[in-house]
Amino acid sequence: MKLDPETGEILVRGENVARQYWQDKELKPVTGEEGWFRTGDLGYQDADGYLFLTGRLRDIIIHGGENVSPREVEETLLAHPAVTEAAVFGAPDRVYGELVVACVTLRVPWTIALNDSLRALCAEQLARYKCPTRIIPLPAMPRTNAGKLDRPRLRAEWARPDAVGGRRLGDNRAPRPSTLALRATK
Repeated sequence: MKLDPETGEILVRGENVARQYWQDKELKPVTGEEGWFRTGDLGYQDADGYLFLTGRLRDIIIHGGENVSPREVEETLLAHPAVTEAAVFGAPDRVYGELVVACVTLRVPWTIALNDSLRALCAEQLARYKCPTRIIPLPAMPRTNAGKLDRPRLRAEWARPDAVGGRRLGDNRAPRPSTLALRATK
């Protein structure tokens, strides 16, 4: 196994690692640099040699040239007592490359005060570039047939330009105060 001292992509090699995918007509090798197989998993190894998985490389959000781990943002949101589930993904943005978008399921009804509370928690616990640009409350998270979180489906549904309040996700201007007042009175 090959690991960086910090969190990084996990690479493996050995006699039991496949050299190519079964029935691959193009016979593309699955190993790269010096026979190392790129797993696509992110993780780190502690001082005792234990390996900890922290996410998937393909889920990393690149916001303004900085890498954002969805899992770190999700764990921060899950620390809030009102949040039961959190899913974070990147949405395309013309300025920053990707925006950090969070979907949450809740124990209590969604309010502006709860939105502000979640944003304050993120601002306190995370670097500014890791804080979600949008936090979207959902009644339930989409799941695959295997019961896993369907992150690609969330991304497809909520990363569209018209997905959040009719505003483009790349439009980072604050909403007009009258819009907030209308939402607050409903």
